Amino acid sequence: MSGTKEMRTPRLLLRKHVEADAEPLHENFGKDPAMFEHSGWNPYATPEMADRTVAGFISGYEDPHVYAWAIEHDARLVGTIGAYDYDARTNAIEVGMSIEKASWGKGFATEALTAVLHYLVEDERIAIVSGWCASDNIGSRRVMEKAGMVNVDVEKGALAIGDATFDQLWYKYPGEGAETIPRL
Repeated sequence: MSGTKEMRTPRLLLRKHVEADAEPLHENFGKDPAMFEHSGWNPYATPEMADRTVAGFISGYEDPHVYAWAIEHDARLVGTIGAYDYDARTNAIEVGMSIEKASWGKGFATEALTAVLHYLVEDERIAIVSGWCASDNIGSRRVMEKAGMVNVDVEKGALAIGDATFDQLWYKYPGEGAETIPRL
């Protein structure tokens, strides 16, 4: 396993995080409620939280099972994407991504996710790649589907975020033998 390696797509650079990422992540992600509306997870809510989160990404690069990329377009940070919680027993991992609101609808998430899925399955030889989103998060659903992931399960009412409750949709990247892959 090689862990996080720099990758280029036609429009994007996927690179390791650097300390300077904390400020734009706080400004463009942490302060915007739309960025955590469907996850309830806001690791960039304060400058200190953003600093700690980015420091955690950076220190994690020593582990070859850590995959955490900053997404750049035209030398500007527009998102993050990573794969987390590698399970050696099942050779499985979960992906997650976030694109700043100003860059929604430009195909950046699909482009980055497609590259990461290919890297994890083809290069890192991870057998099971899954991801999830809230049922109301139409954008994330479309991104996963466009990148080749398939919806394999719905957990009714599994996500309680603030005063709202959502169904949790689970997706898998098919790869070889997808029909036999159990849900994590």
